[in-house]
Amino acid sequence: MYWTFLGLIEIIGILSAAHAVMSVRTPQGTIAWAVSLIAAPVVALPAYWVFGRNKFKGYVQARQNQLDQLNDVVQQAMLFGGSGTITGSCLTPQRGDHHER
Repeated sequence: MYWTFLGLIEIIGILSAAHAVMSVRTPQGTIAWAVSLIAAPVVALPAYWVFGRNKFKGYVQARQNQLDQLNDVVQQAMLFGGSGTITGSCLTPQRGDHHER
């Protein structure tokens, strides 16, 4: 009975690790959750269910919307001179867009 329970917990830990690999936002978080869910599922499963799920999905979507709006503004500004795109959180100039002083 005891070994069956531990086996079941381990299987649930492996499934939760697969979920973490598919849904956690950062590579560091993905590795940490996957390793802990497989190595110590008795402790990690409750922690993952409380803290590791997609609680920040709305935040990520709002951040992406802001980035899209900022990219639109920059693209419109580029119509008046210069060129570039926003990737991540920085402006990436395109070739030939060097401004000398």
